[in-house]
Amino acid sequence: MASLFSFIPISTLIFYLFIIFILTFFIQALFLMLTTKIFKTEKNNYKTALKVLWFPILVSLILSIVLTLVGLANSNMLVIIISILILILYVWLIGKSYKISMGKAFLIVIISSLFLSIFYTLVISVLWTFISNKIMSGISQMMLVLFN
Repeated sequence: MASLFSFIPISTLIFYLFIIFILTFFIQALFLMLTTKIFKTEKNNYKTALKVLWFPILVSLILSIVLTLVGLANSNMLVIIISILILILYVWLIGKSYKISMGKAFLIVIISSLFLSIFYTLVISVLWTFISNKIMSGISQMMLVLFN
């Protein structure tokens, strides 16, 4: 049985994943900037948010590639430990870059992640509505052809 991905070339999938990764990076920086503006921190601009985000994402990407190559990507405990370490690094970088306490930095991480989750939920809902409408119109057209 063929899957959806068997009809799409691997290079196209990699290209789309790369584009999604880049867009996610810039959108996440936007929500980090908005959250730091809400908390009235120093240097709460987009440039600082980009500087704070790139290092934890790069470390996470490198570690995930290494874990996959070594064969430990399926080790749940190791993935959880590394995720916690990346979170601590992210909170520390926010605290250092915006000159705030670690508690406030952690709260900024939680709030910006919440904003990001709400945004992605809305985007996925809109996309799903669009896709399901296209599928349903295709099914109804097929039914008209079959039964006429």
